[in-house]
Amino acid sequence: MLLTRFRVGAGLSYRQGLNKYHTGKIIFSDNSIGDTISQVLNPDYFLEFRSRQQHFTLQYNFTLDKRDVKAYPQGGNLFSILLQKDGFGLFDDVNAFAATGTYAHYFPLGKKMSFGAKLKGRYTFTRAEQPYTHVSALGYLPDFLRGYEFYVIDGMDYVYAKTHFQFRIFQKKINWGRYMVIPQFRLMPLKVYLAINNDFGYANAPFNGERSTLSNEFLWGRGVGLDFVVFQDKVWQFEYSWNHLGEGHFFLHFEFSF
Repeated sequence: MLLTRFRVGAGLSYRQGLNKYHTGKIIFSDNSIGDTISQVLNPDYFLEFRSRQQHFTLQYNFTLDKRDVKAYPQGGNLFSILLQKDGFGLFDDVNAFAATGTYAHYFPLGKKMSFGAKLKGRYTFTRAEQPYTHVSALGYLPDFLRGYEFYVIDGMDYVYAKTHFQFRIFQKKINWGRYMVIPQFRLMPLKVYLAINNDFGYANAPFNGERSTLSNEFLWGRGVGLDFVVFQDKVWQFEYSWNHLGEGHFFLHFEFSF
């Protein structure tokens, strides 16, 4: 046995009007790792050579979402704040309190072009060393920088900005007729955009910086791509991106909203 995870939780969500969302959750986690990990490979996985970690998590999330289309917005804005406390009550193997904030704004520039920018960051108020399980920063969905998809970048705190220009080069409604057995999907709207992307980020790792790839470094990813938007809420992105290391790769991203 290398890793065993058990998690159970409950939550409540409240939608205030059309655009405001409140969500509260309480979660209990019980995690165990093998002695090979805790004693040899990574003594900091749970800290202090521990092989088991138990703790409660309390979360509160507020979101104000005024985007026109959530899957591929062309206008509007989004604001979100997440407060999370790990460790309280009967189990206190973890003690951390962090806040994560997000703001995104999308500007239509005529009928075919738009510009979007997203800023997101997390700050951990508990400045003691945290277990490896609680320093995930960049490289974990949805918090990745284009050009760094092959990396995970750890840190107690992080901040990043993602920007893009989008220009629509194709738009058509495709009628599949009798080839589509579901009538509601016979007429398929398709839009294709040329996208120019530019991302910046930084992950602060005050304790494990020497062991974490690309932590405590300025990160810059950029590239170009084609975005295919189907039925307004299904997106395929074909991108070629570079990072500050000079590495360039072709990446495929997709997002489905139901």
